[in-house]
Amino acid sequence: MVRLSANIVFISPTEYIKNGFIEVDENNILTDLFSLDEVLSEPSSTQFLNGILVPFHIKEKNLLINKDGDLQFQLEETNPIQIKKGDKVSFWFISGEGLFCGNFSPISISQII
Repeated sequence: MVRLSANIVFISPTEYIKNGFIEVDENNILTDLFSLDEVLSEPSSTQFLNGILVPFHIKEKNLLINKDGDLQFQLEETNPIQIKKGDKVSFWFISGEGLFCGNFSPISISQII
């Protein structure tokens, strides 16, 4: 069982959870998904990641900032992706010093699950 929390967890290319929490079992099945803001304490053995978790592969060149300063993704896939409990998932972790300031240099993207 893997329990991760991040500043932002995207559940689709346009929807995200602030202070998101995910729990994934040994078969990469998503068993829990919520915001830590909704609970009094985080589940035990939760690893906090300072950055963004996304349930789809993303390349640095496909990260965009809209006019309001929000992070957007330009995806090459035509089918929308939306995760829910019970789905088999993969997650990529996006991190970097300027990530939440609109400065994407340098950033790191790595598959974490």
